[in-house]
Amino acid sequence: MWFPRPPHLGHNSPSEETFGSTDELLLLGSGSARDGDREQARFYLEWVLRDNPTVAQFAEAWYWLSRIADTSEECRRCLTQVIGAEPLHAEARRDLAMLDGRLHEGEIVDPNAPLAPFTPGGKVAPQDVQHYPCPSCGSTMLFDPARQGVVCQFCGHRGTTTEGGEPSAETPPALAQEQDWEAAIYTARGHRWVLPGERMLTCEDCGATQTLPGGQTSARCAFCGSAQVIVESAQGDLIAPEGIAPFAFDAAEARRRLHTHLARRSHWRDDGGEQVTPTPRPVYLPFWTFDIEGEVRWTGYVERRNAREHREGGEHVFFDDLLVAAGGSVAADQLAALTFDTRSLAAYTPDLLVGWPAELYRLPVADASLRAREEALRRAKDRLYLTTEEELHDLTVSSIGLAVVSYKLVLLPVWVATHGEQQLVISGQAGEDRGEAPRGPLGRLRAWMPAIKAGYWRNRS
Repeated sequence: MWFPRPPHLGHNSPSEETFGSTDELLLLGSGSARDGDREQARFYLEWVLRDNPTVAQFAEAWYWLSRIADTSEECRRCLTQVIGAEPLHAEARRDLAMLDGRLHEGEIVDPNAPLAPFTPGGKVAPQDVQHYPCPSCGSTMLFDPARQGVVCQFCGHRGTTTEGGEPSAETPPALAQEQDWEAAIYTARGHRWVLPGERMLTCEDCGATQTLPGGQTSARCAFCGSAQVIVESAQGDLIAPEGIAPFAFDAAEARRRLHTHLARRSHWRDDGGEQVTPTPRPVYLPFWTFDIEGEVRWTGYVERRNAREHREGGEHVFFDDLLVAAGGSVAADQLAALTFDTRSLAAYTPDLLVGWPAELYRLPVADASLRAREEALRRAKDRLYLTTEEELHDLTVSSIGLAVVSYKLVLLPVWVATHGEQQLVISGQAGEDRGEAPRGPLGRLRAWMPAIKAGYWRNRS
């Protein structure tokens, strides 16, 4: 293939060797593209492609060719070459999302410019609240964990006001879908979060006004018991939930499981030594899930007859649905001890919140993705220790090759019980109850005291 000389070089231009390495050619090509000299940029970049480039050089050359493409079809062909070589190339994925219409240039924000949080108004507007009266008798409808549906508490009618009758048994429930990462991370939605504040909510059934706790998006009227859900369209630039795991058991079953668990806990007893089993309260807590893929580069050394031998390598990894807690009412370390199955989450609908409180997220998805990458790196490191034949020392791993493939916001069910300064959380899906932690400084000191005493006497001996 023949490549034309840049116009300014003329016929007596130096030989190709004069320009040096492929990296230098790539630098000249990308610089010309930035300066708007399309013909010269195309000359250098095409030269890179015939110069036996590395995968990274190949991808970068095609990417800059996409930036100077004359048509959208030509740009797409170039970006396809980039993603074929480096599937996780961030800029190429962003530009392809713009070509596909999934991301618009006017939505892109400066990631270094701070964004103000979303602050709900002091009063919830009536049009932003969805009510669920029974279409048969007008009584209160609530989500029933036993029947996994919205059921009237008086006449037993099952369904929703939007369905107007029994749901079809032949229609399988919709499942939560992964969301487009590029369409979120470059926009304000990916960096916005909720600054919780109390709001006034007026019940349309009885007219009573009550205070809605900060960050809560569903409630039951304290006077007439009617269920109300704030619709997501009222939440500004916030990301709406995509999936939800409905509560699998009611308060009575949650208290029974809590009682069984607390029988082994001496600090959950009253002054007379009797076991205390507080009534747990339900809440849907927000979590981000991330699918993360890429190559983890690692370095370390092994011991060989008192000498260290260097080792390094790379491993391709994929992590599905890494969970990051996004709320603020329960400590993240407590929630990390719980078990949730995210493989078959139902698609979110407000009906599933009827009668059950839910919390808005306070951690933006951009910040949550950093925590997910840290967790992916930790798991990759643990895997290397287990799968490497040699015993590695001072193992270090790099997350540079990792990228978020997709994400979603989900609501997961949790029962929360408190006693004094102790707090215990139970998964409302699987019933795991390992998430226990002291609630305050005094509680943490009491929890640490046995270890402190043990360490003291161990040192004395």
